[in-house]
Amino acid sequence: MIIEKAYPLKGNEKVIGMNTLELPERQKEANIARKSGEYTIAGPYELKQGGTGALLFDPIYINDGNEKKF
Repeated sequence: MIIEKAYPLKGNEKVIGMNTLELPERQKEANIARKSGEYTIAGPYELKQGGTGALLFDPIYINDGNEKKF
């Protein structure tokens, strides 16, 4: 659950590379998304770049032919 994209990028650069599974205040919702395989919206959160907002957790899996890997 490493953040790779933010929109708009300008002003949100601080969050790129952040691992939501390592942040206690975001772990619960990040794990719900990882386990369910579905989008999960959560918040409000105090954002790392300032202000308050909601987050959309979008888990991505790769199918290597034998199994789905997170």
